[in-house]
Amino acid sequence: MADRPIIFSGPMVRALLAGTKTQTRRLITPGTCTVLGNRVTAKSPAWVGLKFDRAEVRTTSPTGVPRPHLAVPFVHPADEARGMAADAVYRVDPVIEAGDRLWVRETWAVGNIYDGVPPSRINPTGKPGWCGIRYAATDERLGIRDRPSIHMPRWASRLTLTVTEVRVQRLQDISDDDCFAEGLEKLDVTLGRNGEVVPLKQPMAANEWPQGRDGERGYAQDGWDMPQCVYADLWESLHGRGSWKVNPWVAAISFRVILANIDSLPEQQAGGLA
Repeated sequence: MADRPIIFSGPMVRALLAGTKTQTRRLITPGTCTVLGNRVTAKSPAWVGLKFDRAEVRTTSPTGVPRPHLAVPFVHPADEARGMAADAVYRVDPVIEAGDRLWVRETWAVGNIYDGVPPSRINPTGKPGWCGIRYAATDERLGIRDRPSIHMPRWASRLTLTVTEVRVQRLQDISDDDCFAEGLEKLDVTLGRNGEVVPLKQPMAANEWPQGRDGERGYAQDGWDMPQCVYADLWESLHGRGSWKVNPWVAAISFRVILANIDSLPEQQAGGLA
């Protein structure tokens, strides 16, 4: 088990606080996984030589321990340049695993008197509970300069996530229930292909129906399932247009939310929303 930081946008922070978000999906990248148990960079031969288009999901480690991961064909870039095919299978594991504790980073602010002062000097002791923090997701800043989420220190975090499960899957394999667990709001109606209002048999996960871009209609014209359509719109708002259709490999992380700083909890804290 490990303690790790994780960044969330304002709307997703509000969903965490409301208790409606219990999952997040993170791209499988050099920064979020290990290859054969080792950390890599985007330029490492061990990463460049991976053939993710032929990857397969495995649910247990070679020793039989339950641990979802990818088995990915590999060929060294130098060998591939000579026309050689993949002759090995490498194990790719998400860094985050069940039992980890994640402390949430979000956009934050402190008084203008601290402009230019690094977080380590604002609260030298690093103890949680420092007064005067304002959170962009929920608080008025009244002209106070926001600080990026990436620069939020551990002592300023107000949310802790206890990881209960990690799955590896293609992005488009997300289920209806998973769409709801991602924290999207639920609507009782949606729009049909011709713009008509259509009642739903069950509420649809949606912040709002995706309207499409450049004057196009929303995703319904593609015939996709409704909850996935709206999650696709959210995904593309974060990762760019076309990122849904690429259908990348992701780590699907389930968690319990604790409304407290990670260092204010008992060491073995494993409770849920509180």
